[in-house]
Amino acid sequence: MSIIYIRKKFGTTLKWLMGAIALTFLIGAFYSFGGSTTSSSGNGANLSREMATVGGKDLPREAFNKEFYRRVAAYKEQAGGQFKETDAVSLKAQLLDEMSEKMILLQEAGRAKIKVNRKDVKKRIDEIKKSFPSDKAFNERLKGLGYDINTLRRELTDGMKIQALVDKQKQAVTVSDADVKKAYKEQYKKEPAGKDFDAKAKEVRERLLGEKQSAALTKWMTDLRKKADIQVADAEIRGFKHMSDKKDDKALLAFAKALKQDPSNPYIASIYYQVGQIYERKNQPAKAGDAYSKGLESGRSSADLHMALGNIYRKQGKRADALRHYKDASDMAYADFFMHYNLSGIYKEMGMQVESADEEKRAQEIYGKQMAQMMQQQQQQQQQQQQQQAAEKSKAAGKSKTEAGAGKPATDGK
Repeated sequence: MSIIYIRKKFGTTLKWLMGAIALTFLIGAFYSFGGSTTSSSGNGANLSREMATVGGKDLPREAFNKEFYRRVAAYKEQAGGQFKETDAVSLKAQLLDEMSEKMILLQEAGRAKIKVNRKDVKKRIDEIKKSFPSDKAFNERLKGLGYDINTLRRELTDGMKIQALVDKQKQAVTVSDADVKKAYKEQYKKEPAGKDFDAKAKEVRERLLGEKQSAALTKWMTDLRKKADIQVADAEIRGFKHMSDKKDDKALLAFAKALKQDPSNPYIASIYYQVGQIYERKNQPAKAGDAYSKGLESGRSSADLHMALGNIYRKQGKRADALRHYKDASDMAYADFFMHYNLSGIYKEMGMQVESADEEKRAQEIYGKQMAQMMQQQQQQQQQQQQQQAAEKSKAAGKSKTEAGAGKPATDGK
C-alpha cells in the first residue's frame, strides 16, 4: 500500500500545522502503533551530519533518522504490516518538510515568548497513561517507540507551544457582519434578512471564519518558510525535490551523489526506482530498465521494481521476461491491493484471463481485510476517546458535587 493511499485514508491536517501534526502522530502512536522503531541506516561515511539548515540551525541527521524509522514502523502497522521500499524517498522528503516547519514554528514561538506550563504537560501525559492498563504497559509502549519519558515530555511541550502559537494567529482573524451578509447572499442567492438569515447566520460566520483562518495561516507559514531560508544538505531528498519540480537533470545528479555517498542505505532501492522513473519520463527505457535492475541487484528487492521492470520488458516485446517479473511483483506485493489490481489489468491486456481473475480476487480480499482493520482501529480510538470523556465528565461532576456540599450551611441536627 502506498504512502499516498495511507494519507488519504487516515487523513492529515493542513501542512502549516506540522508541529501539531507531530504531536497528534505521537499521541496516536501510543494507542495504535507497535513494533520496533530501530534500524540500521548504513555506514554513510560521506554523509553530512545535518539533513538541512533551518533558520540558521542544523537539523541533525541522527534525529531525523530516528523519527524516520518511527514513521516507517507506524506506517507498517497502519498498512497491514507492509511498507513499500519505493516509498522511502518520498516519506523522507515529507518528513524533512514536517521537521523543518516544526523548527520554524518553535523558533517563532521563542520570539513570541510563548511558554507552556509544566503542569499542563504533566496533565497531558497523565491522560495518555490512563489509556493503558498499567504503568508497565505505558513504559513498554514508550520503549517500543524509541522514547523515554523525558523525550515524551519534550515532544509534548513543543507541540503545545506550536498549538498556542497557531491559536494566537487564528484569534487575530475576524469576520465582520458585512462579511457574513455578503457570504450569505452569495451562497443562498437572496438578501440577508428575515428568519432564514437569522437561522443560518451563525453557520455562515463559522464557515467564513474557518476559511479566513486557513488562508491566513497558510500565508503566515509561507512567509515564515521564506524568512527561514531552508538549505537541504541531504542529496537524496534534494534529488526528490528536483524530481518533483521536473528538474530531471539536477535530480539525476543529486541521486547519483546519494548513491555514491551511502551505498549501504537500507532503502537504496527507492533511489534506483526514482532514477528509473525519471528516465521513463525522459523516454529512455533502456536506462530506466538498467536503474530498476540495479535496484533489484542491490538486494533490496521490491514489488514496484519488479513491476516497473516487467513493464519495460513488455514494451520491448520480451514477454517471458515481463511475465517473470510480474509474477515476482505479485508474490512480493503482499497487502498492496493496488499492485494486484494493476497486475489484473495487465494480464487482461495480455489475454491471460485466468491470471487476471486471480489477481483481481486477491486484490478484493486484501481490500476487504484492510477496510475491516481500519474500521476496527477507528472504533478502538473512538472508544478510548469516549472512555476518556466519560471519565473527565464523571470527575467534573464529582468535583461539582463536593463543592456544592461544601457550600451548604451547617445545621444543629434538629
